[in-house]
Amino acid sequence: MKLVIVESPSKAKTLKNYLASDYEVIATKGHFRDLPSKGMGIDETNDNFSVKEWSLDHEKADPVLKQVKKCDTIFLATDPDREGELIAWHLYELCKEKKLLKDKDFHRIEFNQVNKETLIEALNNPRQINNSLVNAALARRFLDRFFGYKISPITIRRTKFGKNAGRVQSPALKILSDREKEIDLFEPQEYWEIFFLLQNSDHTEIEFQLSMFDEKKIRKMDISNEKQALDLVKKIRDEKFFVSKIESKSKKRNPYAPFSTSTLQQDASSKLNFSPTLTDTVAQQLFEGTSSAGGLITYIRTDSISLPNSVIDNCRELISIKFGKEYLPENPFFYKTKSKNAQEAHEPIRPTNLKTLPIDVKSRLNDNQYKLYKLIWERTISSQMKAQLSEETTINVSAGKAVLKTSGSIITFDGFRKVYGDYHANKDDQKILPGFKNNQILKKVKDIPKQNFTKHPNRYSEAGLIKKLEELGIGRPSTYASIISKLKKENYVDVKNKSLVPNSKGRILSKFLEKFFEHFVEFEFTAQLEEQLDKVTTNNADWKNILKNFVEELNSTVSGVIEISMSEVINTINEVSEEYKTNSKCPKCNNGKIIIKFSRNGPFFGCTKHSKDTSGCNYTSPLDVDGEDNQLLSDKVVGQHPKYDSEIKIKIGRYGPYLEVDMDSEKPKRVAIPKNKPINQIDLEYAIAMLELPRTIGIYPDSGKTIIASIGPYGPYLKHDNKFISLKEDSVLEVNNNRAIDLIKDWEKNNKTYEIGIEPKSNKMIVLKKGRYGRFLEIQVNEKKSNRFTLPKDINPEELTIEKAIEIIDGKKEKKIKAKKS
Repeated sequence: MKLVIVESPSKAKTLKNYLASDYEVIATKGHFRDLPSKGMGIDETNDNFSVKEWSLDHEKADPVLKQVKKCDTIFLATDPDREGELIAWHLYELCKEKKLLKDKDFHRIEFNQVNKETLIEALNNPRQINNSLVNAALARRFLDRFFGYKISPITIRRTKFGKNAGRVQSPALKILSDREKEIDLFEPQEYWEIFFLLQNSDHTEIEFQLSMFDEKKIRKMDISNEKQALDLVKKIRDEKFFVSKIESKSKKRNPYAPFSTSTLQQDASSKLNFSPTLTDTVAQQLFEGTSSAGGLITYIRTDSISLPNSVIDNCRELISIKFGKEYLPENPFFYKTKSKNAQEAHEPIRPTNLKTLPIDVKSRLNDNQYKLYKLIWERTISSQMKAQLSEETTINVSAGKAVLKTSGSIITFDGFRKVYGDYHANKDDQKILPGFKNNQILKKVKDIPKQNFTKHPNRYSEAGLIKKLEELGIGRPSTYASIISKLKKENYVDVKNKSLVPNSKGRILSKFLEKFFEHFVEFEFTAQLEEQLDKVTTNNADWKNILKNFVEELNSTVSGVIEISMSEVINTINEVSEEYKTNSKCPKCNNGKIIIKFSRNGPFFGCTKHSKDTSGCNYTSPLDVDGEDNQLLSDKVVGQHPKYDSEIKIKIGRYGPYLEVDMDSEKPKRVAIPKNKPINQIDLEYAIAMLELPRTIGIYPDSGKTIIASIGPYGPYLKHDNKFISLKEDSVLEVNNNRAIDLIKDWEKNNKTYEIGIEPKSNKMIVLKKGRYGRFLEIQVNEKKSNRFTLPKDINPEELTIEKAIEIIDGKKEKKIKAKKS
């Protein structure tokens, strides 16, 4: 008998369909042998770096060993990467320990896609276990163990709440925490833009922006206050406005490269709203295959973006047949990765068969599998299509010493976008300009000076963090998803509005590590370690030397940090936490100062006059702005409202935080702050806009009635014709008329009442309604009583027939009778 050993049961099931009856296939179900769960487990004396006793998962290992005993030829077909090679090595070593090698042939095979042809080719071309890959995987595992087991105990002793520190996880946390500090310390700067609404001879109105005055270019921050803006407007408004220059130029956007692991995770996050973990899981399912048809995509852990020539030829043939020769470029596109430390050992992630269209497999895939396969297929095909072409026109208008400008752009050829569309694009985003002629006189309709404020840098989304890690050379394709998962699991990071937001535990732990283990969380140091591990992979570096240097430096650092007291640590953290504005007067005793302190539950604000006995001040408050006690935030001044010449303050009320501004001879104006808006993200521009609510968005065409956006006790909403539609994903300040119309139509569709038909037994109308818990069928018995029957979720209300409705009602009634009898 022959035995093929893979990692996952689903892949084992797929491969079994391809092999003759004298083959068995079994899965290890991932790693089955690892370092001991307790203690270091690695002998670091004399730079030996050996493991005396590996921890064995018998539930996984024993069935595999049982099959090995029955077979004479064993093919180790674990995944084609470092981790797969390590599992194969562990299995061979375990068989050696159990004395199972006698009269048996062990072979290592690998394949980049799961189908019969590649499997047979791999079986016919076996190789030995690659010890360089194994050593690189062992070195990575040992480095992680040394970092975690030597640093984590100190973080627990010196911070109380920092339970876990990771070699790659900690630099990732530093990226997020550094950005959060930037946001906290950011001070918005006022600047003004000047627009003029001009009208041409056809009475078409176009907005132009002031771009030059007195032969000097107007840069973003040049107009810093209202007086400057109004002075400029005054100098321009009475001048003659005429077209002084028309410039048109073509723009070309080339297609994107095929997917690597990181770009797939990024695109699936932004386009499909998949987390990196979900993307990895679904992609693995597509790779392994969910039926006898085999895997649909190539191996999912790769840095490469270079398609093989044969695949490029297949792409070009398919493009020519399916989309026409006008979409086929004269020469193929070739791509090379720019990522730091990229290995490019495998192909990009692509369909195993380009002729398998997404629609062909939709019926045998679940929703997530279909969406991801479609994304991969589109990206692969589009990578070999012609560029998108657009025409950009710029119109300059002169007015005395001023030059005004506007631009418009239209797509003249969709190119690769025909297949790989912009998932978030809106046709209305194209700005089509009316016809203009040189020296044409334009009529001024009105001037529009506009006040703006600079915005703080954006937080990282999961996709953004992956991109940053890849740019810095931190981690590998197989680790990006697990890095983010660990940060969430350890409760160092929260996800808010699709952004990764480090909480107080994560931020203060990051400060501690940066201050006391600076070298080990430096981005360059972590990236250099990755480079060294890559050299081990190609047998160009000694893995034990890498471990030796790392451990010597780590032990030296650890011995120094152990001597530092808790009070010294707290003092240091307060010194480097200027964004928390410590040393303010205690709001409770008015005597002490507020500083950051530590507890097992996390860091918190406490008073310097605190005492263990009852005589001291016991004031405490959480560092996180969404904590239960917001006393330190109450009456926080956001800035001066330009209209009312009064301070805008954040206050904490019975139902949460709100904005307040005093108005002349009127009661203060107040508006609730949305629950998903972190308080430390509220700047002056946002506060002013919120205090202007409610805002009129436009007209609903079906009714001719106004659409209003505002915020109430239950959050942001749209109001139309006395109906209230909750705004869940959209910003109350940014939702436009087109989007509002779509939301209202969706609401009307989802809440529509349908008359299905007459029920024969009762001769009453069956009505389909929407309730709090979903759709239901209703038959009115009399004025006070009606019978209701839940509608199954998989039935489309618009397609429900009277026959199906009666079938559902009869089924529910029969089920109810049976329940009573039992």
